[in-house]
Amino acid sequence: MKELTQVLAVGRTRTVYQYPGEPDWLIKIENRHALVSVGKVSLFLRGLIHRLLPFFSENARELRIYKKLAFSLQGFIPEYEEVLVVTDKGLGLACRQVLDDNGQLSKTLGDYLTDSKISAETLKPQLERFFQTLFSKSLYFFDFNPNNFLIQINGGNPTLRFIDLKGYRKDRALLPLSYLSSSLAKRKMQRRIERLYKRINL
Repeated sequence: MKELTQVLAVGRTRTVYQYPGEPDWLIKIENRHALVSVGKVSLFLRGLIHRLLPFFSENARELRIYKKLAFSLQGFIPEYEEVLVVTDKGLGLACRQVLDDNGQLSKTLGDYLTDSKISAETLKPQLERFFQTLFSKSLYFFDFNPNNFLIQINGGNPTLRFIDLKGYRKDRALLPLSYLSSSLAKRKMQRRIERLYKRINL
């Protein structure tokens, strides 16, 4: 069992820890806060379900997605460990860290644009290439939060990375019609892309 002590980042649904003994890797652990809600299901209840039925956890689901899409998204996503990791905080999803030239963790898309004062236009070609890859391979994601992208400084140049696969075919609508039609899924993803562009002033 891995004992997790060093927190790298805290998100709404998961906390990211340093992987003990593996300096280039991290472990994502699902949060279990009793008083925080995501949509209509509290993290407490969801955490309870996931502990009892780990196959249905978000980490397990994301790992299944990674195994299915890793080849298609090669170059856009980091490497994942092939199995969930047993830790003192629960089952964790292990991923290779995305690091800049200086060895520091790469910034999220939102933080990079804020801190660097660079226009999002400079990253639009990479965003377009990523989204065109999704459309061409019929890979429909419905969550493009700026925090789901990292900007890795590689050789002094910014490189786009996508780090959250949970949004693949995950439709939270009351009537998730995107499950029934690729055409509807395509339109829904296009709306999510437009929403992202609006958030980053593109």
